[in-house]
Amino acid sequence: MNIVIVSFIAGFTMAALPGAVQSSILQSAIVGKAKNTVLFALGAAVMDGLYMIFVYFGLIQFVVQVRVVFYLVTAVGVAYLLYLGVGGLRAVFRDATSVGSGERKGFFGGLMLVLWHPPTIMYFLGLAPSIFDNADLGVVRALALAFVLFAGAASCFALVFVIGYLIARTNSFLIIKVFRVLASCLIVYFAIDIVWRYLLP
Repeated sequence: MNIVIVSFIAGFTMAALPGAVQSSILQSAIVGKAKNTVLFALGAAVMDGLYMIFVYFGLIQFVVQVRVVFYLVTAVGVAYLLYLGVGGLRAVFRDATSVGSGERKGFFGGLMLVLWHPPTIMYFLGLAPSIFDNADLGVVRALALAFVLFAGAASCFALVFVIGYLIARTNSFLIIKVFRVLASCLIVYFAIDIVWRYLLP
């Protein structure tokens, strides 16, 4: 299969895997913060593209092989996920009369979430052989493939945003609150799952 198509599909499917990134985008879209949600999703997609570059230069392999670095990245990632999830739950119950309140997320927040997300690191580590099996692949082509992967991830995140936007447009206090609680609980769940899978022996 063409390497460009593989890169786009890799970006889309990686973004489509149920996880903290999608839950955070859904959470933000539901509370009606369209601009922040779009910036957050773009930040996450840009970081996905940057991960492709990290793989090309061997940084992902370094993080995984040096256990102290991997544990540090994982611990920071778990702390950030808990901050997002618990913060989302607190926002829901703190302002019980409003459907449009919520934590601010932006471009930098999306970058940080994906940067400190161990499942994303492991995904790209597994993806590397299928993308970079050609030893003659140059830096320019690697950058182009990173952009294609970014486009795939951004397409998936756009779909998640639309779903969240449609939920918000119902103007049903109960539906919006249920989905906000669900999205926040999922983020906390994924944080606990990361601890279980990556930090506990």
